Amino acid sequence: MKFIVISSSIQSKSAGSRVLYRLPEDIRSLGYQANRILLRQIHKEEFLISVDQKNFIPFQTKTLEQYFDPEDVILIHGENLHHKYFDNFNVARFYLNKIGALKNIGVPRQGEYKIAWNSGFVENSDFILRRPLVKQPKNEVLRLDQPRLIDLTYVGKGAIYDSRFSRLPGTIELTRTWPGDDDEYLLLLSKTRFLFTFDVQSAVVEEAIVYGVIPVLMTFQPMSSIDELFKIYNEELAKCCLTFEEYGQITDSNFEVFLNNFSRNRQKFISYLDLQRADYPNKLSQLLTSLQKRFDLMPTSSMND
Repeated sequence: MKFIVISSSIQSKSAGSRVLYRLPEDIRSLGYQANRILLRQIHKEEFLISVDQKNFIPFQTKTLEQYFDPEDVILIHGENLHHKYFDNFNVARFYLNKIGALKNIGVPRQGEYKIAWNSGFVENSDFILRRPLVKQPKNEVLRLDQPRLIDLTYVGKGAIYDSRFSRLPGTIELTRTWPGDDDEYLLLLSKTRFLFTFDVQSAVVEEAIVYGVIPVLMTFQPMSSIDELFKIYNEELAKCCLTFEEYGQITDSNFEVFLNNFSRNRQKFISYLDLQRADYPNKLSQLLTSLQKRFDLMPTSSMND
């Protein structure tokens, strides 16, 4: 028995894609056999895959069966793929976002095992697995106690929900491709006061808080209401964010009090991320055991791709 993980390349800006990309190494670190298959989209519902991570071929409904025995594999993939590619496999669909939140609308198969990044992404999930992936500077030395003189707008996936979402006047627009260098991106956050974000389900929100930026939530989409959004935020994250209405209530007289509250909540959020990061190997081990029991398969010792 082996695990197979389908992911985009490590260069992807999506935190969910980065989680999937790292998953085979994480699984192998626990003593299991795991392979990575790279996925590349070329047109709507047209994909290429690479089994050797070098050469890509068209991804069709029976492609994987040319390389793997469906009865001896547990296959893990993201929420945004159609089940037709995996109908003969033991499948675990990883809900790293809510179906319909991205351009590709996944179509699950009845009885799929459901892993969720957040309980609000899918009903009746079988397992919750989170691995914080906050970017760290490589060469830059950041100062988080300096004056913050700029504000940012981040549209991100918000453009999928409403094409009218755009940069707010007086702010600089952070995009999914700019800054392209992680150190430049983190340096920019270290000099930023407010992040006005139309993408409320993004690692950018968490990274902004870690690097001292106050997120202002400009929408609740793809959720149906702000209450639903805050249900999927953990308490520490929610307390660090403002709605746009709350932002409008900040005045010169209450700004210092607000900053002190944000600072306390930020430290609690960072502690929450540290606990999640430390508990991730244990949670992943529990997940793999649960998957083996669901599909009645015995593990095979670890080996490289």
